Amino acid sequence: MTKEHIAFFQQQLKLLVNRWWQREMDDFHGNLDKGIDELNDLQHVATGLIEFHHKRIIKKEYRDNAKNQRIATTLLDEIQEQQSDVTSNLTKTRLSATGSYG
Repeated sequence: MTKEHIAFFQQQLKLLVNRWWQREMDDFHGNLDKGIDELNDLQHVATGLIEFHHKRIIKKEYRDNAKNQRIATTLLDEIQEQQSDVTSNLTKTRLSATGSYG
């Protein structure tokens, strides 16, 4: 085998190794891109789930607040009614104590 043959085979081997390396790098970058796309999809799904649960929590808090507001309004009405009864009874007691009736 001559030096030219050896140089030719070395050149061919170098080209084969370079092509193999390029395929490996293309596969790596393709897999990397695919992995990044999958991570982006997962992030999108996770963000959607977080937003969904956040909305559920807000709706539940809104319902709870509305329920608590109704309870507070009912209690306030009862307190005002009792206060009115007490005021009325006080007025009647004062009137009967003074001997005046309305």
